[in-house]
Amino acid sequence: MQLTTMEIATRCNKSERTVQRWIKEGKLPALHIEGNVFEVSEDDLQPHLPRPVVEGLSSRLDALEQRIDDIEGNNNKPVRYVTPPRPVYEHGAALPDGAVLMHVFVKVHRVGPETVRHQVKTGVLTTFDLDSVSRPGQKERYFTPEQQRQAIQTWKERHTTGYHQCDNPECPCHQGKDISYSAGIEQETFAGD
Repeated sequence: MQLTTMEIATRCNKSERTVQRWIKEGKLPALHIEGNVFEVSEDDLQPHLPRPVVEGLSSRLDALEQRIDDIEGNNNKPVRYVTPPRPVYEHGAALPDGAVLMHVFVKVHRVGPETVRHQVKTGVLTTFDLDSVSRPGQKERYFTPEQQRQAIQTWKERHTTGYHQCDNPECPCHQGKDISYSAGIEQETFAGD
């Protein structure tokens, strides 16, 4: 087929100067017809054409789909996520019943974590600390039920520490109110009853 160097450059996504250099160096066999027109065979032009991006992505997509099939066991079952077992603590330390991670307790009561860290650091609040299994050299801080009551009482007394009651009726933040919980139903009690 007869093409100008500019037409070849456009098809190859290169500059006209690059195409002229390919022809001069013999990298692109071409027969000079006249001016900047050359006779070039489609087979000789093929190696210089840009690879379609879709072709490259298609093979990568096939490989990813194969990996997914391998993970799912080739039967399209969803991957089952297993909750990791509760960590076993060194030195035989047992986690007291009702203990809650400090950061979780603080989050559900919407108290600033920096405020609580300061209260723990200055001794206003105490925590039950265990060596972290997942983060060696660090501690995991828990509030035992008694420490939870202490934190709620401290937050009630300190008007600068705002907190919100959580939705758990068993939480100490609901104790001390004239509300008793029976089978999850709120009932008000009155002093005269």
